[in-house]
Amino acid sequence: MFSISEREEILDYLIENISKLDEIIGIVIVGSGSHGFRDKYSDIDLALVYDENYEIDNVFKTIYETVSREYRVATVLDQLGRNLQVILLDNYLEIDIGYYTTESIIARRKNYKVVYDRLGSLAEKLSISWDENSTSFMGTTSSVDIKTELFRTDANLWYCLIHTVNSFLRGEKYRCYYELEELRMSLISLIGKRLSLETKRYRDVDRFDTTVKDMLDSLFIYPKTNKELNSLLNDIISMFYNEFTYWDNTPRLSKEFLLKYVSDNLD
Repeated sequence: MFSISEREEILDYLIENISKLDEIIGIVIVGSGSHGFRDKYSDIDLALVYDENYEIDNVFKTIYETVSREYRVATVLDQLGRNLQVILLDNYLEIDIGYYTTESIIARRKNYKVVYDRLGSLAEKLSISWDENSTSFMGTTSSVDIKTELFRTDANLWYCLIHTVNSFLRGEKYRCYYELEELRMSLISLIGKRLSLETKRYRDVDRFDTTVKDMLDSLFIYPKTNKELNSLLNDIISMFYNEFTYWDNTPRLSKEFLLKYVSDNLD
């Protein structure tokens, strides 16, 4: 396992050597490293601004060669379609690199840290883009973002609910568990929006307050009987409608309708 000092050494090497490449215009530390690594387990996340005169697949190769020249690489995952490169070193340190042009890069977090800028304007560009777009990204809320999520949640709630019940009654327990997980993820996403915390991959869910986590704990079960599933779905529905109330959202189906559906089928 890599140490904190090894991670710092590797980050310094990356900045020093990548900044020398003709293909690279800017280097930005993103993720927790941009404002001080969260803890000893944090990986390295970089955003590289590249010169569009170079083919992106060749830029990927150059960066890989730069890293592997100094460190042993366990594996590399190039995702050209996403302009994302993941390099895993044999000491288990993961280096996640996103590639951007000067036009495409925008700040998705407030604390992006520019460590190399050939043009001298990258920091200002990121600051302006954050001011303009900050409410569009997870970890903050905006009327547009939350309305979109509420609409999607409202549409999916009935779909997941009916398939949870139907698959359970058919004896398809794994399909039932899948639909329950879809409901939990959707609910947790709404709660995260309310608390201005990120929920992708449950990233900040452990930072929810104790009361919320206690309620969530009761949802992470695998029901074996009609009674258990009935009780679980009642709790899930009630929590969804609490979030809808917070956002002053009126769903297309009433809470009473959904509770009655569950009761009619699982009592």
